[in-house]
Amino acid sequence: MLSGHATDVRTSKRRRQTPLDGAILDAAEHVFGCKGYQQTTMEVVAREAGISVEALYNEFKDKEDLYGQVAARIGHSVVARIRPLTHARDPEEALLD
Repeated sequence: MLSGHATDVRTSKRRRQTPLDGAILDAAEHVFGCKGYQQTTMEVVAREAGISVEALYNEFKDKEDLYGQVAARIGHSVVARIRPLTHARDPEEALLD
């Protein structure tokens, strides 16, 4: 029972993204982009973010969780860029603007 509650707290904490979360996700996106998923370690991401590995694990369950958050953030960014085009009178012109 307690472990489920701890997971819920961690998940809800990440939903209210803090500047530290943003810095971690920036670092993770960079490392995943340069090294790929297989070659990326939590230690390398922590070093890139300028935090301890323990602090990284306080925010993210594991590498898969971190990768999922990076992918979700990229997805949200892409959708945010595309969404205005769906309401444009001339999407092609809006895209060029």
